[in-house]
Amino acid sequence: MTERLEQTLSKVIEKSLELAEKTGDFVIDQAPDLLQQFYAWHTSIAIIYGTLGALLIIYAIFATPRFCRLKLEGAEALLIVFAGVIPGIAGIIIFLVNLHNLIYISVAPKLYLIEYFIN
Repeated sequence: MTERLEQTLSKVIEKSLELAEKTGDFVIDQAPDLLQQFYAWHTSIAIIYGTLGALLIIYAIFATPRFCRLKLEGAEALLIVFAGVIPGIAGIIIFLVNLHNLIYISVAPKLYLIEYFIN
């Protein structure tokens, strides 16, 4: 019984090692394409969110003066802050963070990859 168990375990371990070797070969063969797709994806996401941030900035530039012309008082004056200034600040932050990511990916892609997988 023990001999049969050892044979079965031996076969399982042998097949596991073969599978690991094949998987390793696949990863090595596909690494350049995988990295290219990784960088393309993260670049695209940074461009999309950067554009969103720029649109919020543009909105704030045009909307805030219009709200200020309404001559609101008291609690209604907070509308200016919530509808114009806060989206502008959020847009600046979103834009700068994604601009940083775009520069990081283009200048130091290997460091970006390392930092991405560490975090």
